[in-house]
Amino acid sequence: MIRSFSLLPFNVKQLVVLTDLMKESGHAVDYVVSLAQYFRAGLTPLTVRESHFGVSSTDVERALLHLETAIRLKHTPCSACLRCGRYGEEAFRIAKERSADLLVIFEDNLSWFLYRIQEDFNGNFILDAPCPVAVISD
Repeated sequence: MIRSFSLLPFNVKQLVVLTDLMKESGHAVDYVVSLAQYFRAGLTPLTVRESHFGVSSTDVERALLHLETAIRLKHTPCSACLRCGRYGEEAFRIAKERSADLLVIFEDNLSWFLYRIQEDFNGNFILDAPCPVAVISD
């Protein structure tokens, strides 16, 4: 007997995607936009100011606004978010505030994210996550 499983076994109404705003993560952002379009879900790109060493705050804000504008051209419900604070805490806080059904991390950022999350949550980030966490590779 062949069984068919959907990509996600639940309905997605809101996605939060962690981004480093680098050009290299553009393909992965396109994938998440497609996922949001498929589910007709809202999308929140999130970056944390402290993760951008050596880049001015103005440049980070400008890059995030540019990303939000580009996503809105493809997918209307988008509200980017820039936070100050610890990366893991802010990721989970936004996921909870936005009632996210899925928190998306790109594989290229995974080792860095895991390191930052372990600083924040002593390695128990999956247990502490307010929603499922998906890792997407480029």
